[in-house]
Amino acid sequence: EVPVFKGLGTMHTVVGVPVDYLYGVQAVDSVDGVLDAEVREPAGFNINTAGTYKITYTATDSAGNIGTQTEELQVHSSYENATMLSSDDIMRMGSYIVKELAKTTSMVDQKAFARAIFDYVKTHGNYVNGNNKDDWQASAVDALMLGYGDSACYYGLSRLLLTCAGYDNMMVERQNPNISEEDEEAAAQTWYAQH
Repeated sequence: EVPVFKGLGTMHTVVGVPVDYLYGVQAVDSVDGVLDAEVREPAGFNINTAGTYKITYTATDSAGNIGTQTEELQVHSSYENATMLSSDDIMRMGSYIVKELAKTTSMVDQKAFARAIFDYVKTHGNYVNGNNKDDWQASAVDALMLGYGDSACYYGLSRLLLTCAGYDNMMVERQNPNISEEDEEAAAQTWYAQH
């Protein structure tokens, strides 16, 4: 029997934001178990051009049986709202960056890798006021797509990359502007970055 793929489905991203095609994907063989998979982009693929592309997955077992499957990558020209991209789509974006960082900084040295993430976030986004998104993943995509954002974008992108690298994160939320400072219990469980 040929190897089969698990975890495949249509993927989405936005122009200019590459993804890790193998995030959440496994090639499985009934005899050999989990196999390494190879991924091939189509001729003429350009992450900076909106469109639908066929991504080809291939895996070969020890008997020489070759499993192949094709899935779509939809590259959108803009990021309209958070529902356009699934959580897995956003995690694919972060996983791609983490794998790129791992090419120059060892993930074994957690302090050095956390610093590489910090440096990436710091150098790949200029601060501007005014995102005002409550969804950390949507803020992360804003930072990746636009190259700028407010404190929510910095937090969202940092949290995405730290999560993809396997680090525990401290979860924070934007403070509800309607919560008064006198309500200490509510204020202690919220976060606000004053600009």
